[in-house]
Amino acid sequence: MQAHPVTYVSRITNLSDARYCAGMGVDLLGFVVDPADPDYVSPESFQQMIGWVSGPARVMEVGTFKVDLHTLREQYAPDYVHIPLHRLDEFTDSPTPLIVELPFEQWESADVNTQGVAWWMVTGTPDVPVSFTRKAQILVARHDFPGSVAEYLEACGATGVALSGTREVAPGLKDYDHLSQVLEELNG
Repeated sequence: MQAHPVTYVSRITNLSDARYCAGMGVDLLGFVVDPADPDYVSPESFQQMIGWVSGPARVMEVGTFKVDLHTLREQYAPDYVHIPLHRLDEFTDSPTPLIVELPFEQWESADVNTQGVAWWMVTGTPDVPVSFTRKAQILVARHDFPGSVAEYLEACGATGVALSGTREVAPGLKDYDHLSQVLEELNG
């Protein structure tokens, strides 16, 4: 495992989360680009937020939204595209590296040799770390680690952790407890 685990915070919807995460040394910030999703971030809102943030790479989260990659690249200029596993075949020729999300139960049968996949984001990992036996860049998606985050990642052989942003109660009014515990341990 690398000295500094990769940290990815998805579903960023507001400047407060974006700035907090950048200040805490998060490596990747994810923004939902599906207009039907409640966490959608328009290209205009994205540009306003990202103008106040430096450091983290930009991840566009496409979910089930049918996307034109050329337009997506023009509007958001992503460093990575985050997709669910069932859409992997649609993005095999993506010039932008992928983060592919899948449940832990599907991990063993997934084809981890797919070109263009930067990270596999595994959800639903058990409380007791289970070693990912195949070599791949893995982000463990969970907020509640049973003990030390670094020890959990080391035990299962993961590259890093994936967390999620939350909505603001009012502009600037946020509770970061769901992020701070993990980020402070990894960056402390």
